[in-house]
Amino acid sequence: MIFIFGFSPKEKIYGPVTERTCPRCSNTRFWLLKSHENWFSLFFIPIIPVSKKHHIACPICGESEPVSAEDFQFFKKRADINNEALRSDMSGEAYEEHLKNL
Repeated sequence: MIFIFGFSPKEKIYGPVTERTCPRCSNTRFWLLKSHENWFSLFFIPIIPVSKKHHIACPICGESEPVSAEDFQFFKKRADINNEALRSDMSGEAYEEHLKNL
């Protein structure tokens, strides 16, 4: 009997978080909140999550910095607000009010 197993990475992008200047490429952009999850897979089907890491990354060159679990919750709320502002015609005052309520 042959078993085909391995690990399959999954990446999720939550959205833009904060404007930063990248130390590697020197571009100033909104960095993206991302999470990487490795899954144990059997016959190419993901079965069990093995590890999960969160980080913020430069959208230009991919330079990233790790984010703790506590900071991830804060950054996720901020990414949700930024995504909402990008999708709708949110005014600057409404955007600032949303950020104050974090």
